[in-house]
Amino acid sequence: MLVTLAFALTGLGLFQAGYGEILSDIPDTKAKSFVLLLNDERVKSKAAAENMGCMTWDEEMVNIAKTAQTECIVNSYADSVHGFILMPSSDSILDYPRTWATQDSDFDYENMTCKQSTKQCKDFMQAMYYKRGKIGCVECHGIFNAIICAFEHKVPEGGLPNRKGTAISKCEQGEHVSYQKCCNSLEKLVKGVFSSTAFLGAAESKNKTEPDVHE
Repeated sequence: MLVTLAFALTGLGLFQAGYGEILSDIPDTKAKSFVLLLNDERVKSKAAAENMGCMTWDEEMVNIAKTAQTECIVNSYADSVHGFILMPSSDSILDYPRTWATQDSDFDYENMTCKQSTKQCKDFMQAMYYKRGKIGCVECHGIFNAIICAFEHKVPEGGLPNRKGTAISKCEQGEHVSYQKCCNSLEKLVKGVFSSTAFLGAAESKNKTEPDVHE
């Protein structure tokens, strides 16, 4: 019976974890849309960042999000090299980038640090300001229903999230300027997801006239 249930859950894109919670994968189309929206919010940030980079969806980070939790709560966050954000699953994952972008009331733009160590400011700093990298999220249903997002890099305690300076003036080697930020070639793969938005149309037009910038 348990084996039959396990196969049934797998067929539905669900995963039975060890403590009774059910983990659901984010559909590919929604994951791509989420990353595009996240990068859009990152490039619109107020503070200049000479190395502002792209986030890319990664299945390894999805698996890390799955294994880092017990009953939909992240374990041992302080000891992890990865960053995590826990959000209510009652909200759409496509709304998260805008939510994170507006959680800046406790953020000091001059010093690029949190004035108060609140969850909202920490989430804002992790999602909007800390450096490029991979991200993966999973939906978790249990005693507490949540979407857990794992970031490749965790904001270091007391560390500045990005290098201040002229925006996109210092991309990493091998990256190019796209949508006014440093991106790698993987970002091109999701460029068409929101092709109807004014943001994409303006960005594509801008990219035709601007050369690539390398560090």
